[in-house]
Amino acid sequence: MEVKKEVKTKKAPIPKFIDINDILQITNKGVFIGTRRLDKSEIQALKADADHFAKSFLWQMMHRDVHYICYLQATNKARSQDDINYANAMYQNLELLDKFIKNCRTL
Repeated sequence: MEVKKEVKTKKAPIPKFIDINDILQITNKGVFIGTRRLDKSEIQALKADADHFAKSFLWQMMHRDVHYICYLQATNKARSQDDINYANAMYQNLELLDKFIKNCRTL
């Protein structure tokens, strides 16, 4: 008689719900977090932080690392179309982060 071994699967944590009150909104009426409008000093601080982060060694290394992982995932490690789709989604996320930083730098 064969005994089946119980396989424990690791459950992914449920991500925190984020709504409109948690995100930065750049509109023609100003810069907002939720319904609160940022004042000039907060905007300048945000702009300076974004500029510093975009030029930082940490961001450059993170950007290169994710880009390299995307490349490997889409080429050498790709076993199916899903792997290529996953890599393309990672590329798009990287582009989205670049765009967000650029928008913050040019407030």
